[in-house]
Amino acid sequence: MPRVTISRYVSIALAGAKYEYCHNTGDWCAWVEEVPGCWSQADTVEEARAELAEVIEGWLILCLEQGDPIPELGGRSLGRRKPERALEAITA
Repeated sequence: MPRVTISRYVSIALAGAKYEYCHNTGDWCAWVEEVPGCWSQADTVEEARAELAEVIEGWLILCLEQGDPIPELGGRSLGRRKPERALEAITA
């Protein structure tokens, strides 16, 4: 199974994102079904997409910190190092 970087994982996730306009709030909602709990809401689709990218990146970092499983997307998984080395690479 091919492994990818955090940046590439976020790109793959965004390629499968769903967008929906909420008439009650006048906002756009964005989410990725395969990435649990990650969603965003903004005035435009572009803003919702940008916010969703930040949410997914933060979720990935949290998963790495806590050792939680990260789902495969499009047959690709996040390339994992030892947890302390993965966090060093992210924050460097």
